[in-house]
Formats: sequence, C-alpha cells, structure tokens
Amino acid sequence: MKDRPQNELLPANSPAGQYSLDTVVREAARSQKDVNKLRQYLTLLWASQLRWWKISLPLSCILAIAAGVGAWFTVESTYTANAMLRIQEVAPYVAFKQSENSRSFVNTQLQLFRTRTVVQSALAEVMEKFPETAEKEDPVLWIQLGISARLIGASELVTVKFTDPDPRLAKAVVQSVVDTYMRYQRDYSNQQDEQVIRLLRDEVSDRQVALKTLRQEVTELSKNAIIDRTVDSSSDSSLQSIQNLLIRTEVELTVSNAQLAAVEHQVTTDDQEISPAQLEAMLESSIDYSQMRNELAQADTRLEMLSSRLLSPESSTRYQQAKQQRDELAQAIEEYQKRFQVDGKEAASKYRKVQQEERLTAMRKEIEAKETMRDYLRSRLDEAKEDDVVVSSDKNQDTVAFEIKSRELKQQEAIYNRITDRIMHLQTEKYAPARVALVDPAVKPKEADNSPWAIIVVAVMAAFGAPLGLVFAYEFLMQRVNDSSFIEEQNLEVVGEIATLPRYLPATGSGSGDVEHRHLTLFEESIDHLCNTLRLSSNTAGKQLIAVTSAVSGEGKTHVSAQLAISLAKSVKEPVLLLETDFRAPDIGRMFGFESRQGVLDMFVGGVSLDDVILRDAHPYLDVILAGTQHRDLHGVLHQNDISNLLETVRKRYRYIVIDTPPVLGAGEAVLFACHADASLICARRGYSRMSQVVQVRDRLSRAQANPVGVVLNGVSRRQYIYSYGNYEFVNG
Repeated sequence: MKDRPQNELLPANSPAGQYSLDTVVREAARSQKDVNKLRQYLTLLWASQLRWWKISLPLSCILAIAAGVGAWFTVESTYTANAMLRIQEVAPYVAFKQSENSRSFVNTQLQLFRTRTVVQSALAEVMEKFPETAEKEDPVLWIQLGISARLIGASELVTVKFTDPDPRLAKAVVQSVVDTYMRYQRDYSNQQDEQVIRLLRDEVSDRQVALKTLRQEVTELSKNAIIDRTVDSSSDSSLQSIQNLLIRTEVELTVSNAQLAAVEHQVTTDDQEISPAQLEAMLESSIDYSQMRNELAQADTRLEMLSSRLLSPESSTRYQQAKQQRDELAQAIEEYQKRFQVDGKEAASKYRKVQQEERLTAMRKEIEAKETMRDYLRSRLDEAKEDDVVVSSDKNQDTVAFEIKSRELKQQEAIYNRITDRIMHLQTEKYAPARVALVDPAVKPKEADNSPWAIIVVAVMAAFGAPLGLVFAYEFLMQRVNDSSFIEEQNLEVVGEIATLPRYLPATGSGSGDVEHRHLTLFEESIDHLCNTLRLSSNTAGKQLIAVTSAVSGEGKTHVSAQLAISLAKSVKEPVLLLETDFRAPDIGRMFGFESRQGVLDMFVGGVSLDDVILRDAHPYLDVILAGTQHRDLHGVLHQNDISNLLETVRKRYRYIVIDTPPVLGAGEAVLFACHADASLICARRGYSRMSQVVQVRDRLSRAQANPVGVVLNGVSRRQYIYSYGNYEFVNG
C-alpha cells in the first residue's frame, strides 16, 4: 500500500487538521492586520497632505529651490586617482626559497604608505608642482588621511587611491607616494643585505683562522691517540641533537649580530641632514605657522580694504596701525622660519633617532635571547660530553682530548658551512625579482566620482519632502480619524458613514443645479442608510430616544441629528421629535428657519409649557423643540428631575426622539441628557476629529450609562463614499 502524500489535506475535525486550520486562520488574520495598518498609514499620508497642502506645498517648493541652488554652488565633483601594485606574500627567489610565508609583511607594507617618512618626501614632490598645497592647515595630515592602500579581494594586488576635487592633484599625490614608497622599500632592503653580507664575510674570515688552528690541534692529538671506531649510537644520537641545535643557534646568532651591526652602521653613517624640500614640508605642516600665515592674509585684506576706502591712506592713523600690525606679523613669520631651520632639523633628527633606537633595542633583546639559548645548549653539550667520554684502562689522556677536539672541530665546521651557505644565499637572491612591483601607474582620472546632478536631485528631494514629512508626523501625533479602520481599531463599531455635508442646508431643500442636487441626494441617502441601520439592527432596534453626541464642536453633530430626525419621520410616518439641548451654540432654529427662540430653557426657567415650545410642521411628522433663551448658569438651571420629567412626557407623544446634545468634552451638561437616552451615537468628522477624543467620549458615556452603540463617521468625501458604497441613481425614462 502506498503512503499518503505528506501534503494531502487532513480532515478538519482531526487534531492535526484543526491545528493546521487554526494556523492558517491566524496567519491570514495577521496578514490582514498588516494590510490594514499599511492602508491606515497611506490614508493618513494622503489626508495630511490634503489638509495642509496650502502651506506645505509652497514651503516645499521654496525649500527645494533653495536646496538646489545651494547644492549647485557648494557641491563640487571629486576625482579619485589610483595606482596598482603587487606585493607578494612569498618572496620571489632564484635558487633558495625563503621560509617566510606570512601576510604580516603585506600588512606592514600597507601601513608604510601612510607613514610620515614616506608622506613627507612625497609632499615635497607634490609641492613643487602644486604650491597651493602649502596653504593647507596640515599638508602631511591631509595626505595621510586621504591616501588609502587596500588589498583587492584575496589577491596580492594592492590599490593606492587618493581623492581630490582637482584630478591632476589627485594623480600627482598617488604617483609621488607610490614612487617614494618604492624607493624606500628598495633602498632599505639593498642596504641592509649588503651590510649583512659584509659582516658575515668578516665572520667567515675569523672562523677560517680558528678552524685552521683547531685542525692542527686535532692532527697533533691523533698521533698519540687510540682511535676507537666503535660508536655508542644512543650517546652519539643525544650529542648530535644537542649539537645540531647549538649549531643552528650559533648561526642565527651570528646572522642577527651581523644584521644589528648593519643597522648600527646605517644609523651612524646615515646622513641626518634634512633636505630643504622636507624641511619646507614640515614647516608648512606646522599648526602655528599656518595660523600665522592666516593672520597675515587677514591683515593684508584689511590693508587693501582701508586703502580702497580712504582717500589718503598714508595719512590715516587706522591705516598706519593696520600696516604696523601687518609688518609685525611678517617679521614674526620670518623669525619663526629662521628658528625652524634649526629647531625643525633638531626635532626631525630626534624623532628619527628615537625610531632607530627603538628598532635597535628590539634587535638587541632578540640577540640576548639567542645568547641565553646558546649558553644553555653549550652547558648541556658539556654535560653530555662528560657523561660520554669515559677514561678507561685502554684510553689515555691524548685519546680523550682527541675525541673532545674532534667533536669541537665538527661543530665549528658545521657553523662555518652554515654561514658560508647564508652568504651564498644572500648573494644569489640579490638578483631575485622584486617582492613589490608596480602594475599600473597613476593616471589622471577622467570621470568624477560623484555627479553634482545626483547630489542636487537628492538635496531637492530631501528639501521638498521635509515639510511633507513634518506634516505627516504632526498628523500622526494628532491621530485624527481619517478612515473607519481607525475607529474599528479601538474596538468601536462604525454604525454609519455620512457623505460630506452639502453646501446648502438639507432641511431647507435649497440647492442650485444638478450638481448640488446630486450632492444633497447623496447626503440624504447616507443618512437614510444610517436610519435603517438603527431601526433594524439588533443593538438599536426598538430604541426610542437617541442622543447624537460628539467630542468637540465642528464635527457635524447638529446636521446629522437634524437629517436623522427627518429620515426617521419619513420612514415610520409617525410623530418624531428633534430636541435641541446644545444651549451654548444652538443652530437648529437657523437651519429650519424658525423665528421663535423659546425652548427647553424657557420651560425650566420661565415656566413655559411644553406645547408652547413645540414647533410643528418643521417637516411632515417632525416636530422641533429648540434650546431656548440662553442662560449663563446652566448648572443651576438643569436638574435631573426636570430633564427626566420632560423626556418621559415626550416619550408618550412621539415614536422617536432625537436629542442634539452639546459636545461631551466641552460641556458637562451633555451627559445629563445622554444618560436618559436609550442609545447614544458618537459623531466623528473625517479628517477633523481626534481618535483620543472619540475614545474619551465613549468612556464618559459608558460611565454615565448612556449606552454608546457606535460611531457615525461623517464628512466622508463624495468620491470615497461612492467608491465604497456605489452610486445607484434613477434611470431617466
């Protein structure tokens, strides 16, 4: 029987199938959440630009133009010149392969390009062609920071680069640094090898005399010695190993002493005199000298300005003082140059001597370690000889002396042969190919590294986007309600979306043209949709008294409550009451065109009856009670019993009562009426209301037991409303 494929769907009622189904559902929910979050950000971006474009767009254009002009005059193209060298890890050889095989040599060479010795010599060559480089604050540091030497991948190729706005100067710096480095590396190696060979030859001459004497002694001792041809292999092996170590140590010590002597000779015979070009480069790199030069340039500029402004500069006191200061600065610079001729040479010599002394100290410590090893091996060898040489009855003193001298002769001959081999090695490898070779010389770069147009475009885009980004950040912090998803994210139900309010009041029915009529129709249809939702939804069906609230003023609460009352009256064909309780900013009377000002407050304060304040025939089946005459002490006028009695009375007369309450956050009396309602609607205006305020209204209504059933999002653009819900118009027939 064949196995079932692993990717075959499992039954949904099985544990594994249920687990897979739950995983898919969770992943889908997570993906949908990410999509909603992205849509919210895009909506917020679009809404923020629509809200602030009259400010942000002109400001963005101004900043973009300023950034483009500034970049045009400040950005300069840079050019990078480079040369390519090959630095081999393993030194090339003619006949004798060297044991050194390390990247440490390559890394050391890479650092040599930026050493002061190389850079100062290269700077002198550069300054001959480009005198303006002397005006830099620290020319040596300028080259050290700009020059770079790096390996190309895992190869032995090294690229040396330098970047400057002047392509000719970039090429000159790279070429001078490379040439100076090549001369330094070649001269240093050749001088050291020649000195080591000379010293090793002197050592060979001395050892030849010693070997001749030692051979004569062995010959004399052999005449009276009894030579035993049998050899003790164990003792001979022990002596041989110690002797080999000693021979190798002796040779290394001899070579090290020769190298030390070569370096000491180079130090003592080296010309410590600094060349004029090097001294000039050191002077130009002096911070004090550069500062004095800058002050002199400023003094010259000041003199030129005074000379151009004054009619007779020579008779002016200010001009004479400025000229005196300029002459004093020039004299100070001249004296500084003279002192630097002496002090600079001394400082350079001291610095060079310190470096050389550090190198000599390191070599001496290495020699001391080798001498310690040599002495230790000699003592071991002497002990082994004492154990090995046994004077018996058939061995006389001449025989013992012969054996000791014979071994000493072999040891000295081995050392002599090793030294002569080393000399031959050095002489032969002098003709080996160079370890460092120039592959590609520096050439003048033709193309700039950075296009000024690219930098200008980036600067313009950044400047143009800065105000737009600030606007987006501001709106993000404000957290305005730009979409229904913002509300749903706070666990609030959106019971309806209302199209943008028409230009003319919906209750008056006034309008001009087909466009205004379509806008009015779209607004009324969105309210009718809200009306049907409230009547048919399980949460609001049967609710008689509906309070329409908002967080702050300007959120369209009054228009929504008025049109909702009209829609309910048309829908149920039963009496509907619109009760205005926004006592601080009443607007229902103006909307419906009522001249009467009596209302709720007149009932509570003036003793006016309910029938006297009811305005009938505002619309078929719709009555209106206005807020009434304004009163300053609302807290003292509004009592719970009066409000409760009023609402209980109108409940008996009307099928629906719509209460237009004041803003909840701005007026404390809002909850006095909302708490008696069967359901409360929170009105939020798209792009205006803040989400935090909507949440605060929900919390306050919940604490007052006002039963907030959801949020009505009004101010939805007509285009967005039609996109979301369609536009189903009548067909002309």
